[in-house]
Amino acid sequence: MTTKFSYVAVALIIIASLAAACYVYPLLPEKVASHWNIAGEVDGYMGKFWGVFLLPIISALFAGLFFVLPKIDPLRKNIDGFRREYNLFFVSVVLFLVYMYILTLIWNLGVLFEMGRFVTFGIGFLFILMGYILPRTKRNWFLGIRTPWSLSSDTVWQKTHAVGGKLFIVTGIAAVISSLAFPEQSLFVIVGFAVVSVLWLFVYSYLTYRKEART
Repeated sequence: MTTKFSYVAVALIIIASLAAACYVYPLLPEKVASHWNIAGEVDGYMGKFWGVFLLPIISALFAGLFFVLPKIDPLRKNIDGFRREYNLFFVSVVLFLVYMYILTLIWNLGVLFEMGRFVTFGIGFLFILMGYILPRTKRNWFLGIRTPWSLSSDTVWQKTHAVGGKLFIVTGIAAVISSLAFPEQSLFVIVGFAVVSVLWLFVYSYLTYRKEART
C-alpha cells in the first residue's frame, strides 16, 4: 500500500464517516448508547452530539498521528523500510474505528444485536492483521513490541516480532472462532490470549537479549 494511496484512503474514510454522522443525526434519540458491558448490555450513554461525532473525531486525530509519527520518530529511517506495512496498519485501524462506529449507529437506530460478538469478531481480524505486520517491522519507537530489550537491539527486535506475529495471529483466530461459537465468552478469550501473549513476549525479549549479550 503506497503512502499516497493510504493518505487518500484515510481521508475518504473519515469524510464518509462524517457524512454518515450528519445523515443519521436527526434520526437518533437525544441520548445514545455508547458503552456495553461484557454481557452485551448497554451501561453508558452520551448526548447525541458526542455520541454521533466522537468516533469520527477520534479517527481524524488518529489520522493526524499517522501523518506525524514517521516525521518525529528518531528511527524514522527504519519506518521507510516497512512503510507499506505501516500504511496498512494505520488504514486498518481507521477502518476498525469506523466499523465500531457503524455498529454503534445501527444499534442506536433500533436494530439490536449481540454487540460483543461483532466487536470481538472485528478485534480478531485486527489481531490477525497485526500478526502479519509485526514480523515485517523494523526497530522504531511507535509501532511494534517495544520493550527495553527489543528497542536496544535489531536482532532482539526481529526475533521478538517473529514470535509476536505468530502469537497475535493465534489470538486473532481464537477471537474470531469464539465470537462465532460462544460469543458470551469471546471477550474473555481475547483478553486471556492477549495478556498471555504480551507477558510471554516481554519475557522472551529479555531472554533473547541476555542470550545475545553472552555471545
